[in-house]
Amino acid sequence: MRTKLFLLIVCLIANTFIVAQAQDDKLANLLKNYPEADTNKDGTLTEEEADVFRLKVVPCDEIDWGWTITPTFPNEAFGPRIKVNPELIGDNHLFDVWVPEGDGPYPAMIYAHGGGFSSGSKMKALGSMPRLTEENIVFISINYTLSQGPKIAVKDGINAVNYIIANHEKYKIDPEKIVLSGNSAGGIMMNHIIYDLKIPGVIGAWHGAYHKRQFADLSEENLREVGIPIAIKMGKLYPADPGHSPFAAVTLLEKNVAAGNSGMWIGINKNNYKAEQVWINGKWILDVKQDIDTGESYPRMGEWINSIIN
Repeated sequence: MRTKLFLLIVCLIANTFIVAQAQDDKLANLLKNYPEADTNKDGTLTEEEADVFRLKVVPCDEIDWGWTITPTFPNEAFGPRIKVNPELIGDNHLFDVWVPEGDGPYPAMIYAHGGGFSSGSKMKALGSMPRLTEENIVFISINYTLSQGPKIAVKDGINAVNYIIANHEKYKIDPEKIVLSGNSAGGIMMNHIIYDLKIPGVIGAWHGAYHKRQFADLSEENLREVGIPIAIKMGKLYPADPGHSPFAAVTLLEKNVAAGNSGMWIGINKNNYKAEQVWINGKWILDVKQDIDTGESYPRMGEWINSIIN
């Protein structure tokens, strides 16, 4: 017993040291890149000095974001920027908006990144989603507060969705045609918004990296009440059941179909990025594991969104 207690204490001390060292490294890196943050010029950057400097951020129009497709509205804010950093990327209450040319209003997809509620940003795992504008769909990627637990992060997600819907005219959005999308933690967040809060105007859910641990009410009865289609696309194949679980994803889709809604599963071979499984409304139209290929087509993200609004 004493040996176990001793080892536990050692582990706790080591972990504390590692966290402290990581924070020191962040301060040292900030000082290296921004020496003006050291206001008393003693050669050491304190947490207080860092916090003060972070409030004096570089204007977003002076930053090269490296976007392949430039947002129409970069760094919009749905709340006060509490966790501020000079590069803006990880600031907790920012979001980017890509708007099609034309008058609108358009359907919109609002996306929340993954990262276990402790990492990531609105730039994570976007892929080609900003190109939804080419199919007359507004695309929005949001940030939220990290490393303070799911409750605060999810509250940010709720505030972001409500803010975007309240300001739909600015972004040329049809507030009655909103699709919510999330990866991993972002999917957990969006499911709560859809199935527990039941925010009006949400007409569909598209998820990636679906996590088996969900706290939303995903019972068949509640799925029937909400009554929207769900699509899930992952870089894993059914019936694998790790944390990001194809098994859990397809099980949810089966329940959604049983509740009278549509469901679509796309399993991707992450080695060649090709679809090797497609399940639509209870039918496998492609499954390399079962040697199934009916030759039937299935919709891409933009096609799927436009199909559910018509």
